[in-house]
Amino acid sequence: MAGAEAPVAAGARVALILEVEPKTSMHVYAPEQKGFIPASLRLEPNPKIAARPAIFPKGESVTVAGETQIVYSRPFRVEVPVTIAAGQ
Repeated sequence: MAGAEAPVAAGARVALILEVEPKTSMHVYAPEQKGFIPASLRLEPNPKIAARPAIFPKGESVTVAGETQIVYSRPFRVEVPVTIAAGQ
């Protein structure tokens, strides 16, 4: 498991990291893009962790067919801060 250091104690805060690499000539709409289906990340509820909302990086502005859009066209990371539940 890449990046794993040691077990995490109950009550500890950690970050789950998702690395996304769009294919060549592909883009992903950033969460702040309106009018299209943007990238999102949702964790299934789990009593062993308390997850905060995902943190996306700022998207880049590109012009597609004369319209400015906010996208990711290069690799990016999404971070989800979580707290391990007590007694786990």
